[in-house]
Amino acid sequence: MNEMKNRSETMGEIIGKLRSDWENGSWIPHPAVVNWGGADLCIEPESIGPRTDVVVVVSRYSLELSSLFEELRDRLAGILDYLNKYAFYPRVGMALNRCIETGGDELDTLIDTALREAAAIAAEWGKRRINEQ
Repeated sequence: MNEMKNRSETMGEIIGKLRSDWENGSWIPHPAVVNWGGADLCIEPESIGPRTDVVVVVSRYSLELSSLFEELRDRLAGILDYLNKYAFYPRVGMALNRCIETGGDELDTLIDTALREAAAIAAEWGKRRINEQ
């Protein structure tokens, strides 16, 4: 688990710290135990058929991407809530799908894409802070 979050960190600062941790090797996307499935986003290693109720990301790195989403969930606890998570996670998933469709199914490219989209969302949402509505 992560160190206790500074209550004054914004969403953008938290995502920036995760990017920094990834770039310097202090956070490594170890394969998750199970594939991510929640907040209208599913990450799978192979297609399970057409779905219209959720965004589905199909990647050979499904467990590593699931690890990234678990990390985002943990680090953004108190900012992402029972409502806004349905805007956040599927949008990051759609960015991953665009990346994969253009031939970017490499782990570093996918993580970079997900973190860029998360940072873009943070910029649009403004300086939301932990437990701030």
